[in-house]
Amino acid sequence: MSNMYLNRNEVITLSSFLVNPFKEGWKYVLETNCYAYALGLDIPVNFLANYEDSIHYDPGFFGGMMLSAPFTEEELSIRILSDMDALNLCCSEVSPDYNFGKKEWKIAVFGAITDKEGKYKDFHFLRQTIPGYMWTHKHGFNLEPTNCDSDNKVISDPTKCKLYLQAEDNIFDYKYLKTFCLGK
Repeated sequence: MSNMYLNRNEVITLSSFLVNPFKEGWKYVLETNCYAYALGLDIPVNFLANYEDSIHYDPGFFGGMMLSAPFTEEELSIRILSDMDALNLCCSEVSPDYNFGKKEWKIAVFGAITDKEGKYKDFHFLRQTIPGYMWTHKHGFNLEPTNCDSDNKVISDPTKCKLYLQAEDNIFDYKYLKTFCLGK
């Protein structure tokens, strides 16, 4: 059985050469999920073929901490921060309207509620690479990025957008949780 996680040198290599949320014309856009897209990782799933498929692009993968559903907002945040540390990215929690600098971008974090205890069954991410401009995201691995929410409205404020996804017999209704500013 192979190792579930990347070692520190593999993560640093990914960060140094492959994290680029400003890149135009992604080569592997249909082979990444919302988290990889938000981080700027244009890397196909099979690039990480030695690792378990189900966790390639889940928060916590790069930091060596698997995220299992149901999860709390705190558990999700801890895994995001561990990934940012492992990828050697600066990360700080900010308001959605924070004006970031050059070589920085924002990601908005969402969770789909699973039960009355307030735990989440799924996550979703948006990113903004131009200050004051629209947010973009992608659902799953096989869809193109979009700047519209589920009601087909352009996303200018992640706290006000509507995000939901029909998956089999479940409807995932995503709730805005927080925003982070990232940078190299």
